[in-house]
Amino acid sequence: MNSMNQLSSSRRPMGVSIVSLLVALNAILVLFAAATWIFGIGLFGFNIPGNVRGFAIWYGLFAALFGIILGYLSWGLWSLQRWSLYTIVFIEVLNIVEILAAWAQGFLSLVPFILSLILPVVILTYFLADRQVRQAFNV
Repeated sequence: MNSMNQLSSSRRPMGVSIVSLLVALNAILVLFAAATWIFGIGLFGFNIPGNVRGFAIWYGLFAALFGIILGYLSWGLWSLQRWSLYTIVFIEVLNIVEILAAWAQGFLSLVPFILSLILPVVILTYFLADRQVRQAFNV
């Protein structure tokens, strides 16, 4: 088993490791935010109206589910699962479409528009164009 992990890590491109760690960090932050919504506002927010507290609990549960999914995605990238490559590509395409839609509706000026596009475009280009990434995921 240990030799399998060494083989996997020796052929995992550095960029995939970085994106996997960023997704894991995002998962941790989302789970922390979910706990804050559920416990801080929902269960222990005694001075907050009941309907807001109920919304906070549901929002926290949804965020917790999303954080768990992000953690699973991070593990998939770290262990070079093919489905995680496709999922990251899909998420980055959605990010780019969202940024383009926000710009087209006038929510972003030119500088924030360009700055918001940099990371999704770099990640998408790296995952689609790099030969080492395709070899690592057997695509």
